[in-house]
Amino acid sequence: MSLYLEEEGEITLPFETKEVADLVVEAALEYEGCPYEAEINLLLTTDDEIHRMNEEFRQIDRATDVLSFPMLEYETPGDFSFVEEEAEAFNPESGELMLGDIVISSDALQHDFDVTGLGYKKSVIPGMETSVFTADTELVEMAKEACEIVNPEIQCFVGRVVTGDQFISDNGTKAALVKDYDGYCAEMEGASMAQVATLNKIPFVIIRAISDKADNSAPVAYETFEEQAIVHTVKLLAAMFLKMSK
Repeated sequence: MSLYLEEEGEITLPFETKEVADLVVEAALEYEGCPYEAEINLLLTTDDEIHRMNEEFRQIDRATDVLSFPMLEYETPGDFSFVEEEAEAFNPESGELMLGDIVISSDALQHDFDVTGLGYKKSVIPGMETSVFTADTELVEMAKEACEIVNPEIQCFVGRVVTGDQFISDNGTKAALVKDYDGYCAEMEGASMAQVATLNKIPFVIIRAISDKADNSAPVAYETFEEQAIVHTVKLLAAMFLKMSK
């Protein structure tokens, strides 16, 4: 079982939240008789925020103790007999349920731009005032809000997009991109478009639906999750365009 815990708000609970959450989730899975390893994302938030989510997703005008967004719809509680038919619901590396998360760029850089032979650090573009291109904050917030509304079943992260002319598919390269550049996702186009937008003073944001984990499972995962990633992205963009048109 993999549990990903996020906490927001100013309240600090007087116990180790991750440890308690692990115990509760494991007990719940055992009680329900779940025969699979599960991947679960848990957000500890404020009454105001859960009130807002209840209004948006359930038309309930109040806070509740818990709000859940399951990846799959279960016609009968505790009936897992149909799950194996939903191949796209499983992480091909761990066998756990995996959601097609979305990354929204805070900024972007080209990780494989290399003129170190001329004395520059890797990813630095000579002649540019900056080699890290910052996304428009208004577009970032709009994208994040839209994603949370239309894709409540997945996580949405704001972070650095690292671009290079290569398909990342091994743990070593992935670890280096995280360590060296604090990358949230790796792709092949975004920073180039961000550079052009910056030079022309055009506001931009990069939105990436994660189709693989940029590790040894990537070739298999890409084929499995590509369609799901497209659906999440189209829904997000449609919501953004609708908001812009108002």
